Amino acid sequence: MSTPWKDPAHQPQMPQISMPRVTPVVKALMIANAVVFVLQLILETWEPTSRIFNGVLVLDVDVWRRFSPFFPIWQLGTYGFMHSLGGLMHLGGNMLGLYFFGTMLESYLGSRKFCVGYFMAIIGGGLLHALILFATSNHGPVVGASGGVMAILVACGVLFPRRTVLVFFFPVQLGWLVAFLVAGDAFMVIREWQSGGSDNVAHWVHLGGAAIGFCGIKYRWFQWDPIAKLAAKRAAGQVVKHVQEDQRFEQVLAKIHKDGMTALSRDEKELLKRVSKRRQGV
Repeated sequence: MSTPWKDPAHQPQMPQISMPRVTPVVKALMIANAVVFVLQLILETWEPTSRIFNGVLVLDVDVWRRFSPFFPIWQLGTYGFMHSLGGLMHLGGNMLGLYFFGTMLESYLGSRKFCVGYFMAIIGGGLLHALILFATSNHGPVVGASGGVMAILVACGVLFPRRTVLVFFFPVQLGWLVAFLVAGDAFMVIREWQSGGSDNVAHWVHLGGAAIGFCGIKYRWFQWDPIAKLAAKRAAGQVVKHVQEDQRFEQVLAKIHKDGMTALSRDEKELLKRVSKRRQGV
């Protein structure tokens, strides 16, 4: 897949083949996925290390059942960096989607909000998959970044439904592409329920990621920025602290005027220096 990349406010009528500039979080995620994949290949050469590595990091509901209620909840995040070793299609497809559409979404949201949204989708998709398998008594491990990539695709589809992308050199509007992909996963879920079989694709992870991608834009979930909220809370706390210090500062000045500097306690002298420096911008 390839997609034109211009300012989000503009939606070109005709597709233009271009390579978007990789954004910071997308770059970090691609590197992390590649490194983990290489580790998987190395550890695969010795069965004991491979078994331990996969047992710890792969999202496996059977492991959750075995250790219940001490669930290995970290697997809800780590499975998103593991990929099938049967070839490069699984990893390559996810990384292409992350590159072309992740750069688009990160440029629109900003790196922190994009990062929060991506991991929200990875965790949410994995959790939905685990809950469904628990409820149906099914089993099977799941790996891959598909839940996060699906969330990115759906988010871009909601934001830019008329933007044209090229799929195998055929122009398709992004909104229709996303609708087709989500409908395909929904159809396969229904088909698996009816047949009782499986095509070894984690469709529930895809649908969970798609739901979070939709809600992330529609209901502004992706606008949540915990670091910004923490910084704002700290800034508000500093304002309150400064107001309180200023009030005490005026009381100390009045005490100096009445009794002189020798009447000040050690804490009052330190307050006097601290507020004086702040007011001088030191």
